[in-house]
Amino acid sequence: MTNETNQTMIPRNAVKQCNECRKRVPYTISCSKCPENIPYQVLTGEGCPEFEAKEPQK
Repeated sequence: MTNETNQTMIPRNAVKQCNECRKRVPYTISCSKCPENIPYQVLTGEGCPEFEAKEPQK
């Protein structure tokens, strides 16, 4: 295990639904509706009421 701290850690968004949402801010663990962080209900798998699917890339 690595010795990452808050200062050296690269934020990773492991919530699949967030990765597929158009509101997610790239390279952060936030979105335009939740600028502070991902809500607890989303982290526990309950789904996000603000979810908007990304448009498919051509």
